Amino acid sequence: LTMNKFVLGSMVLAASLLIGCGGDSACCDAQNLTESGMTPPVAKITGLNDTNVSIGQSLQAEGLASYDRDEGGSVVGFTWKVNGKVYSNGRNPTFTFKDPGIYRVCLTVTDNDGLDSVNEECRTIEVLGKSDILALAPTAVINLSNVEPDGTLKPCSIDHKKHRFDCNASHDNDMLGTGNEIRTCMWDVKSYKLDEDGNEVFYRDCTKIAEENPNGEFCVCDAATKIVARLTVVDNDGQSATTTKVYRVVK
Repeated sequence: LTMNKFVLGSMVLAASLLIGCGGDSACCDAQNLTESGMTPPVAKITGLNDTNVSIGQSLQAEGLASYDRDEGGSVVGFTWKVNGKVYSNGRNPTFTFKDPGIYRVCLTVTDNDGLDSVNEECRTIEVLGKSDILALAPTAVINLSNVEPDGTLKPCSIDHKKHRFDCNASHDNDMLGTGNEIRTCMWDVKSYKLDEDGNEVFYRDCTKIAEENPNGEFCVCDAATKIVARLTVVDNDGQSATTTKVYRVVK
């Protein structure tokens, strides 16, 4: 009799819980009421911290923070969806978006009892197109071969060295393309000397030598006191930058 009362009481309690939840509604899952008596796992996303990214930029996501609430249980399956379509079943997939737009990345997990997660955790990612990205000016960098450690030059009659200008270290600073996006290097190179009164005056225009890179080698004349190089670079979206370097000639 005592056992019958216990069984009857349990049935009444279970019925009351089901009525309160509305039968098989979502709140019953939250109350962990499954036919097997097991508890569904919880999906949790880490990573995907950047909500605004550029086309081609990769994002790393992780599902390792997901967990099973049953003692001794474990999460064994991961399903990542992008805008409702399965993208990956890995624990920590990499997402790369090729087109601009709004993308919803969601994770559900499965535990070792075959139960799907009680939740679906999502992140919203906005992928910016080229027109949405701020065009940044490039950086112009002048290189001159065979310069002395202190940045000076010596006349060819002393060290017999030849020199060559290049703009190879110049670079683009935005995400509007791939690879080397410097399209044009424009040079203005002049040498100076002292006149009879000891004033530094224009000597020769060496621009043509610089423009003949990589074959534009030159020697520093004995009369030269300095060489002034001015470089302007233009990138693929029309942005430009200019830099100037002065090389003193030490005799």
